[in-house]
Amino acid sequence: MSTPARKRLMRDFKRLQQDPPAGISGAPQDNNIMLWNAVIFGYSNKPDDTPWDGGTFKLSLQFSEDYPNKPPTVRFVSRMFHPNIYADGSICLDILQNQWSPIYDVAAILTSIQSLLCDPNPNSPANSEAARMYSESKREYNRRISVRFESKNSEENNFVTKVDIPGAGAEKHTRRMSPARKRLMRDFESLRQDPPAGISGAPQDNNIMLWNAVIFGPEDSPWDGGTFKLSLQFSEEYPNKPPRVRFVSRMFHPNIYADGRVCLDILQNQWTPVYNVVAILISIQSLLCDPNTNSYANSDVVEQSWN
Repeated sequence: MSTPARKRLMRDFKRLQQDPPAGISGAPQDNNIMLWNAVIFGYSNKPDDTPWDGGTFKLSLQFSEDYPNKPPTVRFVSRMFHPNIYADGSICLDILQNQWSPIYDVAAILTSIQSLLCDPNPNSPANSEAARMYSESKREYNRRISVRFESKNSEENNFVTKVDIPGAGAEKHTRRMSPARKRLMRDFESLRQDPPAGISGAPQDNNIMLWNAVIFGPEDSPWDGGTFKLSLQFSEEYPNKPPRVRFVSRMFHPNIYADGRVCLDILQNQWTPVYNVVAILISIQSLLCDPNTNSYANSDVVEQSWN
């Protein structure tokens, strides 16, 4: 049953897909519209670069049935060093507290948090050390953040890697990328700028080769209203070889194996380097409603359809 909160979140998601703010991506988890994953790309439109430029930062958003009358619970999953972010990742931001209004949607929340990265409020500190450093020595504050970036592979400092986001002014922060990684960055930018209806996807944390994606069930189909999570694992041979794609959500479909792998021609013998992430996800979305009866992956579904 679709409640007012769930209907509003569906509208929020469609708006985020149709008109995504620069440097922001978000989607519901699995089949739970009340729990979202989001990624924010750290950059600003200021003439001077900020220490967050080129970083990708993961958040979770937990909504209640009182949304939009009450704000969600938002926290960073990526470890942060910022005056207005607590040690557990929760955020000290007025629109998530006493300045909340039902007119705010997910896009507005994420845009505000993105702005907060570059423009902290030292008068309302959640991290006293970061607030003191920001007020007394911005150079040391910037250095501290940069050091954590450089320690991204350390378990102790689990920041997300700096990646090259086209148009984000982060080129000088990036390491030399392989052809596969450059192509995946172009794929992501294409998906972000012109997202197909009912589809969302982004790289996981600090690994451009591993993506999370969400497909919304097509309207007027048995899948209508559902959200289905997938993982895409790319190799350095991409786009000459397709990624390994599987559903994380449990599926009951003629062309989806029990372990979530997808039996789809363009992921096998019909693959060509012209296909990108958008084409893959659109093809899988279409497969939900139009199974391939000549290539079964789930015999139980076939037997039930025959009976």
